[in-house]
Amino acid sequence: MAGLEKGRELSRLVGHPYGYQLVVGEEELDAASFVAAVVKAQASGGKPCEVVDMLRVALNQWRGPVFGGESGGPLCRAAAARYEEYRIRALELLFENELARGNQPGILGELRETHAENPLQERFCAQLMVALYRCGRQAEALALYREMWSRLADELGIEPSIELRRTEHAILTQELAMSA
Repeated sequence: MAGLEKGRELSRLVGHPYGYQLVVGEEELDAASFVAAVVKAQASGGKPCEVVDMLRVALNQWRGPVFGGESGGPLCRAAAARYEEYRIRALELLFENELARGNQPGILGELRETHAENPLQERFCAQLMVALYRCGRQAEALALYREMWSRLADELGIEPSIELRRTEHAILTQELAMSA
């Protein structure tokens, strides 16, 4: 580039009238590699074991709240919400594939914790109900549904989703597909 001494690189820290900007490549951002891994796992159509491995590697990169929990400005809040949505999707896919490979006993604790951290996420509730049912804990699965139904009605004034109601019905009728 014109104006640069030979052998001297451009600074990665760039000054602007409104502050400083650290210039990094997309491949250097752990958030970008996390999102790419989740997208790849979602689109892979691979065997549940392969998808689980991909998602475990991606989720192991996650270290606490986005931006250390600092709220920042509107752009930071929007980016934090976006990354959190990818984390939620990664967990949903992980549990879905763990259940598909029959590892319900191995994920019960992790699934309970995730459901407790996200008490209004019906997908985690449904997945936990299926895991409990497949572990021979039908009464616990149905009690969990009743707790969720109460929480949704009391806090939001809504009924459970069709998916959650179907999961409850499948457990009540002991559908063969629930035992997979």
